[in-house]
Amino acid sequence: MKGEGDLEERFAALQREYATEVPAKVAEIAAAVVEAERAGAGEPLAHATSLAHRLAGTAGAYGLPGVGEAAGAVEEALREVSSAGWQRVRAAVAELLAHSRG
Repeated sequence: MKGEGDLEERFAALQREYATEVPAKVAEIAAAVVEAERAGAGEPLAHATSLAHRLAGTAGAYGLPGVGEAAGAVEEALREVSSAGWQRVRAAVAELLAHSRG
């Protein structure tokens, strides 16, 4: 059916566009994590957590499950930072960076 093919083509184009945006999204998360660690808590921590949450939620839908899982690990580590410390967060960000580079 022609309509299905058009939809698939449009979705594939959206996936490609999204994939080109992932490195910038990951860099934004990494920078937000640095700022959150510097600040210790509060708004910078909430911002970093929100960014990771959004990437975790959207990456899989756009065909990047590894990026989504890695972003989810960053989000989880950020939520637990008060008990786990920043080492786990830094390790999760490194894993996310690795996934975003393919």
